[in-house]
Amino acid sequence: QWYQRRVPITAGVVGLENSGKTALYAQYVAGKEVQTQTSVQENSHAISEKNLVLVDVPGNTRLRNEILSKYTKSVNSIVVCIDSANFVDTVRENAEVLFEVLTSDDVRHSKCPILLFCNKQDGEMARGAAAIKLALEREMTTLNQTAASYLSDDAGSTQRTLGGADEVISFEKLPHTITSVGGCCVGPDTDISELVSWIEQL
Repeated sequence: QWYQRRVPITAGVVGLENSGKTALYAQYVAGKEVQTQTSVQENSHAISEKNLVLVDVPGNTRLRNEILSKYTKSVNSIVVCIDSANFVDTVRENAEVLFEVLTSDDVRHSKCPILLFCNKQDGEMARGAAAIKLALEREMTTLNQTAASYLSDDAGSTQRTLGGADEVISFEKLPHTITSVGGCCVGPDTDISELVSWIEQL
């Protein structure tokens, strides 16, 4: 039960720009749509009745890494927001975001659960959560091969990997529990119930 926890759960929401992170954050916190714009700093809101602190991290790569690093020691869960409607064109970038999260020292140590929230499922070109998971695993296998090869070529490298160069990435084999769900945080088909259920089970 939430009230039995003394230390609040901190959930970080990350993802590419325009993936709908801030809209998702607003929908969960306020239960309504809000006008959003590109974020240059994080949004943070404590929900006392749920003993939860939700942090919306900007999508800009430099800002994301800089701000997320401030929270990784305290974050106990991470939501990666993905634009399902534009996924085919951004699979590499989405995989890079997840790879960065998973190879963060603090996140690796905490083994915190991760939710892939496949947003904009109402889009005509939207890919389903299962298809997105498989595509990310394939792309992250390639990213890991590159990182591992670079590491073997440079003894002084600080490059982080998820395994050896021949590792085939499977979320089920990683130390984190990674869950992939679909949803939509704006419009008449708004549905973030999978996110709500996931947070309630933390």
